[in-house]
Amino acid sequence: MSFYNNNKYYIIQNLQVGMRGLSLEERQIKYNSFSPEIRKRIYQYYLKNIVDSTVVNTTELNSLYNKLFEFVGDFELEYIIANLFFETNFTNIAFYLKNNTVAFNNLIVSPFEPFTFKWLMYLYLNESDFFQSSFFEFVNL
Repeated sequence: MSFYNNNKYYIIQNLQVGMRGLSLEERQIKYNSFSPEIRKRIYQYYLKNIVDSTVVNTTELNSLYNKLFEFVGDFELEYIIANLFFETNFTNIAFYLKNNTVAFNNLIVSPFEPFTFKWLMYLYLNESDFFQSSFFEFVNL
């Protein structure tokens, strides 16, 4: 089961129906009231996929991050990107997201503050050969 399928009712009620007609500020305030529950659900679902870090299914991670950007990217962008940076398969997942998800690309090109995870992601993905180097080589760690 995917993150969305396991949490479908909760997502529909809180993130879609519950946010309908609200301004951006009202949406953020409402989201803040249940964000701990969203993060808990993300964490619980993620643990199901990682029994042993050497057996991580990249396809499932691609799908998970795709859904996270789609459903909570407006509210949890820095949180999602911060977690994405520490994925073993970060470059592969980022490549998949850049080429296959509208939500991810829309969030990455929107205005951002420098020296944030979003800023680093933007710089990394706009490297002409980002797929050829790891993120840690990119930031010279």
